[in-house]
Amino acid sequence: DEAAYGKELHGDLWEGKRTLMLIHLLAQCRVRERRHVVSFLRKARSERTQAEIDRIFALMLQYGSIEAAGRAARQLAGAAMIEGLAAFGGVPESAHKRFIFEMILYVVRRRR
Repeated sequence: DEAAYGKELHGDLWEGKRTLMLIHLLAQCRVRERRHVVSFLRKARSERTQAEIDRIFALMLQYGSIEAAGRAARQLAGAAMIEGLAAFGGVPESAHKRFIFEMILYVVRRRR
């Protein structure tokens, strides 16, 4: 639901953004599917169709691309937490310090 999501559904696909999910899909899918995705990416936004978006999104689900990107985000967030603790471990607690660590969690948990 676009209203609940707060922005255009599949906007990154409509825009042709090279996301981690798309990179994962291209690495995992069959040659024929890869050709289709690459052909889609070569098109201007105005030439893309809802059917193509739906097909590529279905492929992302089929190949676990969304889950793979989520795993990568959690791994990177964990690394950021470790680095943050090392960098700010000796800094007294404050709203600013909490904000930095909360931002790491926000990026992983956000739904938009």
